Amino acid sequence: MTDNKICIPIFLASDDNYAPLLSIAMYSILYNTNNFINFYVLDDGIADFHKRQISKCLQEKFNSFSLEFIPLDVNKEFKDHNITPNYPTLSIYSRFLIPNIKPNINKAIYLDCDTIVLDDITKLYNENLDGYPIGAVPEHKFNVEVLKLKNNAQNSLNHNYFNSGVLLIDCEKWRKNNFINDLLKISLPKLLCPDQDILNNYFDNNYKVLSFKYNLKSADIFQNNQCKKLFNRDGVIDDIENSKNNPVIKHFNMPDRAWQTNKGLNAEKIKFFEDFWFFAKMTPFYNGLLNNFNIANINIKKNKKKIFIKIFNIIPFINIKIKNNNKKIYLFNFLPILTIKDKAENE
Repeated sequence: MTDNKICIPIFLASDDNYAPLLSIAMYSILYNTNNFINFYVLDDGIADFHKRQISKCLQEKFNSFSLEFIPLDVNKEFKDHNITPNYPTLSIYSRFLIPNIKPNINKAIYLDCDTIVLDDITKLYNENLDGYPIGAVPEHKFNVEVLKLKNNAQNSLNHNYFNSGVLLIDCEKWRKNNFINDLLKISLPKLLCPDQDILNNYFDNNYKVLSFKYNLKSADIFQNNQCKKLFNRDGVIDDIENSKNNPVIKHFNMPDRAWQTNKGLNAEKIKFFEDFWFFAKMTPFYNGLLNNFNIANINIKKNKKKIFIKIFNIIPFINIKIKNNNKKIYLFNFLPILTIKDKAENE
């Protein structure tokens, strides 16, 4: 590492299913920075062969990084706590442990594997936390679903519910205040987004609000396009508009996952989907991802049909959408009036 480079610690968490996305995320980070990256992968059962593939792929292209896989027995780590996610694995909580896993690190970045980095990650690392223990990007405040999440996390009225897929963590402050122990004691009646709900409950109004460019999601873009028609000026709307053109991190959270579906693509999604596949092609997992993508989208096309009934053969009057033997009937192509669920053929 040369003298003019800084060293940036970045944590990611993955099981074997997410190994391809892990590889793509790390490749995109190194592609866009000249600084040295220390990767720490919270390893929930990644196959040894996949680890070797990832390491070799990165070493062939880059030299300004280190990579450490940190095996975590999540059932052991969390056995004495009441957290019970409605997800298949407890590994989603592993991000809580970051400050204690590496006690010599004072500041760190956490990224979900379903992200790609499109600019220098140093920009995020250099953000001033202004004394806050954590930095995060809020969900779009005009999104109805966010209101449900906020209510479920029992947040105060003026809290901006944030997404936990990208975090800037003051590890020193976490250790000093024993935040990890407090987080693991939180019990909510229901967890819609388990780790995220707990983090929002605990850090209610006690986090640094970061720009949407550090965690830009398709839902943010869609919601912003709708809100522009209703609101003339708003800090959130302006931030997302600027972030769409110059994002640092694109987050492919549900439902718009570039490796799964091309459903409902528009110009903005196509741009980011192309960015994802650009990086995917540089990894050893490209062919497998592409085959799965093609198979999934062939099945989508087979199971979807549309039938239009028009007035005078011009004006759409009734639109019948058929998917997986279920029929949804729309009046004038937008007003849902009836859903018909067919019995399975073998019943």
